[in-house]
Amino acid sequence: MLDFDWDEGNTKHAIEDYPERQNTIESVQSIFEDPMFSARIGKIIDGEQRYIGLGKDLNQIIKIVVFVIKEEKLRPISCWKAKEKVKKLYHEKEES
Repeated sequence: MLDFDWDEGNTKHAIEDYPERQNTIESVQSIFEDPMFSARIGKIIDGEQRYIGLGKDLNQIIKIVVFVIKEEKLRPISCWKAKEKVKKLYHEKEES
């Protein structure tokens, strides 16, 4: 089972600030459970190593999630629907 770190800061940014993205805590967390989930190393911002993940949420929407790992917990920072080019890459990987 994955452990997540949610507080007012990341909940506000990942969920509340962008209602058009239709994110909920449950939907963001479900991306990490996608069998096709993949992640790569992103930028270091304010001394924190960020990661960029790609996967389907519980509604089967392909999304990108930016997160950090803090004290062995996943801390989502932002999450949005993938653009068509990224969706195509996801589907190609899914078919192979």
